[in-house]
Amino acid sequence: MSEIEAVIRVVLGAALVDGEIDARELARLKEVAGSVRAEETLKAVILDLQAVQAELTDLAAVINWVRPAAEVLSKAAEQTRFIAVYAIDRMVADDEAIRDIEMTYRAAVTEIISGG
Repeated sequence: MSEIEAVIRVVLGAALVDGEIDARELARLKEVAGSVRAEETLKAVILDLQAVQAELTDLAAVINWVRPAAEVLSKAAEQTRFIAVYAIDRMVADDEAIRDIEMTYRAAVTEIISGG
């Protein structure tokens, strides 16, 4: 898995963890992917998500889905890790209603990315 795919997956997980991906979150994902010319990667990750979405019914399942991506990022350069966490923060803040589950997701994924 490439680092950009890993970033997209953990950001998509942040959008998904509250139970729904709304239009604003989808626009943010497209913006992130477009900024690094990774539109095709985004499409592939969304297709993967669609195949397993019925199984992603709780926080633990979403974290398990993004864990391989977070582990890739744990080996990435510090700048890439920072960008991933920043993108998660932006995604969580986009719906203007930060939920506890989103902050728990952020903490868990940040710990994996940090090598914890």
